[in-house]
Amino acid sequence: MGVQLGDQVGFIGYGFAAGSFWARLAKVQIIADIGTGPLFLPKPDVDQFWHAQPDVKRKVMAAFLKTEAKAIIVNRLPPGNSDSAWQRVGDTDHFVCFFR
Repeated sequence: MGVQLGDQVGFIGYGFAAGSFWARLAKVQIIADIGTGPLFLPKPDVDQFWHAQPDVKRKVMAAFLKTEAKAIIVNRLPPGNSDSAWQRVGDTDHFVCFFR
C-alpha cells in the first residue's frame, strides 16, 4: 500500500501488543502513538481522539505529521466512522492514513 521496510509510522490503537506485532512483521518503526500500553486495559486516549471535535483531530494529525511519520495506522476504526482518509489494510481490521 506504500509503507516500505524501515518507514516510520504513527499508531493509534488499543494495546501495545496489537501495535508492535504488525509493525515488527512489516519491519517499520512506530515513532508516535496514541493508546499503546498493556493489552486489554482501557485506553481513554484512543477513545478521546475518536470522539473529539474535528478541529482537535486535525491538531492531533498535525502533531503526527511533525514527527516525520509517513502514515498513521489504526488497529480499528470506531463504528460509524466515514472519514475517507482511512484505507482498509487487506482484509484486516487495520486502516492506514498516508501523509505523503
